[in-house]
Amino acid sequence: MRVLLLADSNSIHTFKIATMLSSKGNDVSIFTLSQDTLLDEQYQERKINIRRAQRNVSPDANDLSKIGYLFSVVALNQYIKELKPDVVNAHYASSYGLLASIVKPFNFVLNLWGSDVYVFPKKSFFHKFCLKLVLFLSKKINSTSESMASEIRKYTNKEVRITPFGIDLKLFYSERNVFDGDTYNIGLVKGMDVIYGIDILIKAFAIVKRNNPTKNLYLNLYGKGKDLGKFKNLVSRLNLTDTVFFKGFIKNTEVRKAYNKMDLAVFPSRSESFGVSVIEAMACEVPVIVSNVGGLAEVVAENGIILNSNNEKEISNEIQRIIENPKEIETKIKAARSRVERNFSWEVCVERILDSY
Repeated sequence: MRVLLLADSNSIHTFKIATMLSSKGNDVSIFTLSQDTLLDEQYQERKINIRRAQRNVSPDANDLSKIGYLFSVVALNQYIKELKPDVVNAHYASSYGLLASIVKPFNFVLNLWGSDVYVFPKKSFFHKFCLKLVLFLSKKINSTSESMASEIRKYTNKEVRITPFGIDLKLFYSERNVFDGDTYNIGLVKGMDVIYGIDILIKAFAIVKRNNPTKNLYLNLYGKGKDLGKFKNLVSRLNLTDTVFFKGFIKNTEVRKAYNKMDLAVFPSRSESFGVSVIEAMACEVPVIVSNVGGLAEVVAENGIILNSNNEKEISNEIQRIIENPKEIETKIKAARSRVERNFSWEVCVERILDSY
């Protein structure tokens, strides 16, 4: 099958999806507005073609700047005529989905990612109209979680298929030792943005640290993002610079090592459509605490701790309980790994994507 992805080529999720599809013998190409060539060499190794629009539009650009999408219509239309794809799969409704809806390929499959349905249509009546239009013009619609699918159905009566992100289980596995009672490492690998509740986690850690002055407790935060400076200032104000460490961005191939250094991973997101990072932690058999938002509870099910109230006090109470009773949560981690194997492996997820085509 010849598949054309309309997506940000610099996104690790796009890279994973393209790689999964290519590994199944499909001819995969990507049309992207990103001018960043960070992953190009890896795409070339996998014989995945990249076609770039001449005008760069950042995924974080404001709505006015995103008018640049419209200048790519001619280039995309020409590429579709040249490539003659069996499927045009647009990822992210409010950008590449909008672009596809203008070009109107006959085989337009739309994948929504999160903020394009949770945030974008709530900005104004016009934004809501744009999302409804894109959904109306798409032939098929995919969501990463049932939770997000419920949100999508507020704007369309069409069927919404569930196609979760998958992970490579050969890359994510356990190399860790059970907590020995001496040093306890908490952390996560995530974008350093307020929406992911990093500030809540830092405040919760401060409470736990204050209640356990003799324990060697550490918080390790991996990732980059627009609110990194705010979080560093918060750590400084709470006098936690000796115990909270910002590790910076790490490659996907290094994430397993990061999780295997943790005794507990905490994800207090304020909004989350799915939760790939949670799955990666579960695959590494790291106990997880998640907030009950979006697709997080759906991912974890009974194999972790789901918080109904996302505040630092409740999170600190759960962390304290786990520190005092580590074996209680350890009984869940083997089941967590099994859940990932059954539902979120590359093999399972690529078949769901192909079925949606």
